[in-house]
This record gives sequence, C-alpha cells and structure tokens, in this order.
Amino acid sequence: MTLQTQENAVSDGIHKSVETNGFYQTPNSMAIKAIRSKLTAADWALWSYLQMIDPFGDKMIELPKIPEISSAIGISSRQIKRSLSRLEELELYVWEPILVRGQNLAGKKAKELCHQKRINKSSEKIKMTDLSDSGQSCPNDDRIVQTMTDLSQNGQNCPNRELEPLPSNGSKSPQTYSDFIQTLSEGERENFLEFSKKKAASLPKPPQLTIKWIEANFEDLHCQWLDTKKQNCKYNFEAYSESQHQMWYGQLQVVVEGAIKLGDDKNLQLFFKDDFYKCWFNWAKTTRADVRELLANSPILEQKNYE
Repeated sequence: MTLQTQENAVSDGIHKSVETNGFYQTPNSMAIKAIRSKLTAADWALWSYLQMIDPFGDKMIELPKIPEISSAIGISSRQIKRSLSRLEELELYVWEPILVRGQNLAGKKAKELCHQKRINKSSEKIKMTDLSDSGQSCPNDDRIVQTMTDLSQNGQNCPNRELEPLPSNGSKSPQTYSDFIQTLSEGERENFLEFSKKKAASLPKPPQLTIKWIEANFEDLHCQWLDTKKQNCKYNFEAYSESQHQMWYGQLQVVVEGAIKLGDDKNLQLFFKDDFYKCWFNWAKTTRADVRELLANSPILEQKNYE
C-alpha cells in the first residue's frame, strides 16, 4: 500500500467517525503541556482524534473500540494503548476500561498438551483392545466369560435381592462435625474454618458462638467451601497480585454504579457473562472484604441473579 493510499484510507476512516464541519478548542495551557512533554506523532494523532469525537469533555462517553480507532487514524492497536496511557499520565485525557478481556496463552498451551496426551492414551487403549480381541479365541477364556455371564443372569432372577455398598470406610460421608473435620488435612482445616468464620461474620446477625454455629451448619458450609475451591482451582485467583484484584474490583464498582445511576444494567450483565469475571466474583465474595461490602451495599446485586 502506497503512502498516498494509506493517507486516503485514514482520511476515510476519520470522516466516518467524526463531524468534519465541527471543531474543538484546546486551552493554551493544555497545548503548552503537550508541546513540552514532547508527544510523539502517534500521541498527537490520538489526542486530536479523541478531541474531535469528544469536543466538550463534559462527561464520560463511550469510545469506539481500539481496532476501530486504529483503522480510523492509521495507528496500530498496541500503539494506541501506549498513547492512551501517555495521555492519561499527562492528564490530557482520562479513560476507564469497562470490560477487559484476555487469554492465558500458557493455559491454552497446557490444555493442548493435555489433549494430546489423551489422544495418545486412547491410541494405546485401541491397541490393547486389539490384543484382547485376538485373545478371545482361547477356549478356556470363553468358558470363564460364559460362567460369569451365567452368574450375573442368576443374580438378576432374585427379585428380593438388593444391591449393597461395599464396606469401604472411604465411601462413608461424615455423620458429625467431629468426623468431618478429621477428614481434612491441617491446611484444609484452617482454610475451612477461616472460610466459615467469614461466612458467619457476613450474616445480618452474626452468631455469638461462631464455632457452635459452624458445627451446626457444617454440611452447607462444606458445600459452599468446595464450590469456592473449584472456582479458585479453575483460575487460581490466589496467585494473582493484589493490584490485579483491585483492578477487577474497580471494574465491578464501575458497572455496579453505572447500573444504579443510569437504571441500565447492560454492562453489569456483560461483566457476569464473562466466565473469568463471574468466577472471580464468586471467589472474591467469600474471601475479600471489599467485595462483601460492595455486595452488602448494592441491592441490585441481590435483586437480580447475576451469579
């Protein structure tokens, strides 16, 4: 693509997204700051474009998606992200991500490797089945199979006979709290008790005797604790940094406040449709005080089933 063709494409992109007969004003102080900061050509192009689509700056507006901005002004998406950060750093423009999406490429690779291992195991099983089929020509094996079949059929003719579970200690579920707590390792026990105490503290009327309450409700608490562990195992939220959790909490705050102020929960629904954010919320509401406080102070999260 020639330089002239690129310029024409950029011009066409801008014409589609802004009013060419309009104008914007920039205070001298802001222009001086931009000049002294030695903005790059990409920074200037993005700042000019943003001022054209948001000339008044009297409220937060919904911006075009980054690929659309990239197409309009002829700058790569990666450079636009860098320029946005630069403009915000200089307080020339402020923006906030409503919904951030991503993909863990390491997790994707691990999944592909696991899938390949399953394929290899399936191939081995097919080979073993082929060997088994060839072994069925042995008459002694045929007699054994026939004898087992006869025993099975005889057993099915007994109408009053009931299946009984094997007397395995591992198959029994704990009947009391004392039995249950002994099935946990020391680390799991501490984690379960901490989880249960947080649950008790989050009740409208927290029990005075927390341990007694846990003992009386251990079966329900156990189920909720397992659900939380499953959510954490899926994405391992505990491995993320506090700043990342703060970022996700900030995004949740934004969509909740927007739903309350505007009476439109579209962005809130989008937040919970994303599997990562949904799992993070279910994990965070039992482990993070800030999320529990937001949940307690935001009836909209209880009025509609976003979980």
